[in-house]
Amino acid sequence: VQLGKMEEKLKEVTGLLNSTQEELGTVRGELGRTENSLQNETGQHNKTAERLETCSATLTYSQTKLEKLADVTRRLNETEVQLGKMEEKLKEVTGLLNSTQEELGTVRGELGRTENDLQTVYRIKTGQHNKTVERLETCSFTLTDSQTNLDKRQVNITRPQNDWIHAPLP
Repeated sequence: VQLGKMEEKLKEVTGLLNSTQEELGTVRGELGRTENSLQNETGQHNKTAERLETCSATLTYSQTKLEKLADVTRRLNETEVQLGKMEEKLKEVTGLLNSTQEELGTVRGELGRTENDLQTVYRIKTGQHNKTVERLETCSFTLTDSQTNLDKRQVNITRPQNDWIHAPLP
């Protein structure tokens, strides 16, 4: 009887052992699938990590480019300010140039009038000079005639017999 009970127990234990082995096989299969799945997940994680590193490098590069762009923008703004100042200066210089050109036109007009006045004065003075030359020539002829007449008179005047007078006659 005891042996029969033990056999029954052994059958029961054997059944449990068999079902445990089946479950163990099922668990091993699930464990294999989980392991495969884990390897797949690890591969995807590695790919994601690589993509993340690439993204990080791209982000760093973009950040550097953005900083350079900000610097260029700052310099461009400074250049625009300088350009604005230069444009104001150019307007000022253009205004001065225009007023200088107007003054130059006025001076040229005055110079033209002065030149005309000088030509008129030159003509008048030349005319006066010519008249003066004519008068001088007339005076010279008159003086020559007077000298000739004086010389004739001196010849006609009898000198006193006194030699002590050596003074010329008036």
